[in-house]
Amino acid sequence: MGLGELESVMARAASPMGRFERYLPLWMALYVPSGPALGYLMLGLLSILATIEYAWATGTQIEGVQNFV
Repeated sequence: MGLGELESVMARAASPMGRFERYLPLWMALYVPSGPALGYLMLGLLSILATIEYAWATGTQIEGVQNFV
């Protein structure tokens, strides 16, 4: 490794932080709680879809919902 290469490596190492690195704590604060929240919402959505699928497969009426067919 020559002196020029060493200087370019040192210049890259001393470069300022990028946007991602600078705001990493903010990203973590936003995304860590969003995982369980999305999981909770998806669980409710999947439960609704399972109820609709069961009612369609068995031909039963879901309480409080009118048939559109």
